[in-house]
Amino acid sequence: MIIGIGVDTVNIERFERIVTETPAFVRRVFTPNERTRNIRSQAVRFAAKEALSKALGTGIREPVSLRHISIVHNDLGRPEFACAPELQAWLEQRHICRLHLSLSDETEYIQAFAVAEM
Repeated sequence: MIIGIGVDTVNIERFERIVTETPAFVRRVFTPNERTRNIRSQAVRFAAKEALSKALGTGIREPVSLRHISIVHNDLGRPEFACAPELQAWLEQRHICRLHLSLSDETEYIQAFAVAEM
């Protein structure tokens, strides 16, 4: 059963400006591994994290810290969410067993769509 959906769109130019002008933003949002990625890759991950926080209905606040969410790719290249143990425990307490992610990457915009399922 679907319990929530979320979507987020990121303007690449605006995102790059935020990252450049606000180094604390990068530390607050990304894991150490994600901080080494290029701007486009960070924008994709930010959109996905935002979409998931909307699908879960929590927004960006505990227990959904954006640093607790990572984006990985399976053997076929499909993007998937990887959650830190504290977020995984929170999901399990709410019987959320599946998270789905779809990404779209265009020249000026990134879009992410997330679904949370029981």
